[in-house]
Order: sequence, then structure tokens, then C-alpha cells
Amino acid sequence: PAITIGLADSATDCSVLIDGGTLLATNGTGTGLLEVRRGRLTLASGTVAFGDGVTGKWIVDNQGRPGITEISKPGYRPSPADAQAFMMELSRTLQQRGF
Repeated sequence: PAITIGLADSATDCSVLIDGGTLLATNGTGTGLLEVRRGRLTLASGTVAFGDGVTGKWIVDNQGRPGITEISKPGYRPSPADAQAFMMELSRTLQQRGF
């Protein structure tokens, strides 16, 4: 069995979110496959509220990269102090979730 994200050449912005659950692509021989071609596999996500009230959603993708999406203020960049606090809290949250 296989799970393919973004199989068609015309596919764009495809995504799968896995948070607090299990996604299995397996069979008796152990040759199951998860393939991300044109899109993003999100392994964890949550919400963030910065000190100045700007909010968004955080994600960690299949390559372990954190990111922030759906930010309430277009073009927003958190202050260095807020960015550092966010990364520390994200690290703590991911450790609690077993990452």
C-alpha cells in the first residue's frame, strides 16, 4: 500500500496533517510507503499568540522545520524576544508530544 500526496503534475498546495494520531501505510512485508511529491506533511500543529496580540497557527513539517501560517496580521514578523519565546515554547510542546 502507498499514500501519495500531490501525485498529479498539476497538484499544488497539497497537505496532510498528523497531530495526536497515527497514519499507517503498511503491509505484511513492511514495504508501505508515504510519499510527498508536491505538498506538505505536517506532523504537529497548534496555535500561537505573540506578546503584541498577533495570532497564527504553527506547524512542524515532514523535514522538522517549524513554520507559522494563518497569521492575523499580513507581513508580520515577531520581535526577537517573541520569536525566541515562541521557539522555546515550541520545543517544550514538541517534547511533551514525544517528538
